[in-house]
Amino acid sequence: MGIAGGIAVSLETWADALADEVKAGRARAVGVSNCDAGQTGCAHAALTARGVLLACNEVEYSLLNRGPERSGLVTTCRELGVTLIAYRPLAMGMLTGKYSPEQPPRGLQFCKAYLAKIAPLIASKV
Repeated sequence: MGIAGGIAVSLETWADALADEVKAGRARAVGVSNCDAGQTGCAHAALTARGVLLACNEVEYSLLNRGPERSGLVTTCRELGVTLIAYRPLAMGMLTGKYSPEQPPRGLQFCKAYLAKIAPLIASKV
């Protein structure tokens, strides 16, 4: 479900409009963002019915946010042939090794407990 001009629009309606763009030659592929497993399946089915491939789903995914694995989204994308694209794969820089409880990022509000939680991930980097 999305909002267009203040009106709720179904995922099928969005998919149909995007398929129209592919069929008209104004787009080569269709991708979605932040769709869960069910929404990904729905978009895939709606596009497949029009002969258009769902190319990708972009979601927040990192070692600190493994929700796409736990929710079944990774499996759904794999089964449907949809590429899963991670945004914030370095968790807004938290996984770079640059920050710690003693050296927090400027301008971002992260509690020391959160920063301490990432320490084992940083320490285990290869």
